[in-house]
Amino acid sequence: MSEGKNGKWSFTYTTSDGAGKIEVNADDLTAFGRKIGRNMVSAVRDVAKASLGKVEVEFEYYDLMGNKEVVKMLMNENEFRALKKTLGK
Repeated sequence: MSEGKNGKWSFTYTTSDGAGKIEVNADDLTAFGRKIGRNMVSAVRDVAKASLGKVEVEFEYYDLMGNKEVVKMLMNENEFRALKKTLGK
């Protein structure tokens, strides 16, 4: 987790496709190759503990067509807590 310029927050994650990052701004976030409105995120939950201080996370959001999308990923436990707090979920 790091705070960039202009209050932009960045969080790293790992999926079966590889590593990536979630960048959170005041109004939206960029994740999984998409720009998602912060109000479109419905939940960020830890599902299970993983090795090396990581947790399995489910990230739920609605796309522009109103379909619910769920992405499972691994995150460092501290970054997960910070992401959840930043998004208010």
